[in-house]
Amino acid sequence: MGINNRSKREMERVSEAGYSLLEILVVLAIIASLAALVGPRLIGQVDKSKVTTAKVQIEMLETALTDYYTEVGILPNASEGLEVLVKNVTNHDRWRGPYLDIDAGESLPLDPWGSPYQYRPPSGPGQIGTIFSMGADRQIGGSGQDADIS
Repeated sequence: MGINNRSKREMERVSEAGYSLLEILVVLAIIASLAALVGPRLIGQVDKSKVTTAKVQIEMLETALTDYYTEVGILPNASEGLEVLVKNVTNHDRWRGPYLDIDAGESLPLDPWGSPYQYRPPSGPGQIGTIFSMGADRQIGGSGQDADIS
């Protein structure tokens, strides 16, 4: 009889120690409801932060391009592009770069969507040109998250 009583007590402790399937399902339902409410807002914030990051990086590139122009005296053409900020691609005597704070061997930063920033030379005097990101769709034009950022 001692063995049966002991086994019965052990069985009661084991059943009290775990969670029932119903309790687990209720917790999962609560987590799923929270994810459904918070998820879309969180994704929207990530998209906004990518646009903000692109704008900040474009300002950094514009500053570096202004520094380049101040030292070298000319702006890059379309084929040279922004590469002149990290390499002396024109073998210009007055080039004192790199004009971006990057480690040796690194290249230009990519936009938040993993594409290179684009450069369009100036159309008139007193301008440095246009630096832009093509946005999430990686194509010129678009609207919303796909809009170009400059």
